[in-house]
Amino acid sequence: MNSSYIKHDTFFLHTIYWCVLFAISLSPGFFSDSCVISGSCCVCSRAATRASEQGTELYPPTVKITQPTVDELSISDPFAIICHVSGFFPSDIRVYWKEEDQRLPPTHFTNSPTWKYTGSSTYSMISRLNISKIKNKESTYSCVVRHESSETPLQSTITDVFASVTHNRPSATLLQGSGELVCLVFGFSPATIIITWFLDDTKGLLDYNTSEPHRGPDGKFNIQSRLNLSRITWLPGANITCRVTHANSTLSLDVSKPDSLKDCNFFDDIMHVEVNQDTGVESWYFAFTFLVLFLTSFIYGVSATMIKTRS
Repeated sequence: MNSSYIKHDTFFLHTIYWCVLFAISLSPGFFSDSCVISGSCCVCSRAATRASEQGTELYPPTVKITQPTVDELSISDPFAIICHVSGFFPSDIRVYWKEEDQRLPPTHFTNSPTWKYTGSSTYSMISRLNISKIKNKESTYSCVVRHESSETPLQSTITDVFASVTHNRPSATLLQGSGELVCLVFGFSPATIIITWFLDDTKGLLDYNTSEPHRGPDGKFNIQSRLNLSRITWLPGANITCRVTHANSTLSLDVSKPDSLKDCNFFDDIMHVEVNQDTGVESWYFAFTFLVLFLTSFIYGVSATMIKTRS
């Protein structure tokens, strides 16, 4: 082999080595094939890009962690928590993860390159953190972002990652609306749940509508069931029950229709009015009779006196 080629190759390898070191020193944590070798020169496109971006407006990133789906939590192990970072400019950005406020090594997560959507002037990227539900049962995770638009780190945090697949007993309350009963059930997991309605704990009621379980920010679920009362013969004193069955637990909420005769004063008021009216009529007749008798006696006395005087 020609010695000139060996010298050239050795010089080329040294150039690559120093080029990589130079790129890292320019922007620690941002290096991603940003420098290339051109002949005997190390040309860093990142430095040129940053220079061209000087004087432009800075846009801070929006950071949001996407909750894993129930299927991912139930089936996959390990699985990924995804952090979406969007709307930032310029493109230089540093993303890392923390577990219980302790920074995780880069081997635990993968950051995508930054990209622009068509017609957009800002950049986006994602970061995927791989975790195991066996080793990380109750951990809190934070996606931390450093960008020159903000002096302080930006972050999004997720707690109780496994809450949606960890058993949590439901709580419930029963409300009465206009022509309906509403059974609100909340704070339960996993999502599978059954809600039924009964009259006097024996007769099943069918005219009700139950929503789909809604997953809250804490990973637990909420649901509501509405019973239509318009077609139900609900007599005073009868009980209607909302029964919630979840895993191995059952929760029952009862409401009783009040006794109409006991709680209503309508008939008493009518009787009281009628008594007052009768008493008034009797008093008027008594006064009229007294007046007639008084006038009769007065006229009789005057007449008798006149007759005696004349005789």
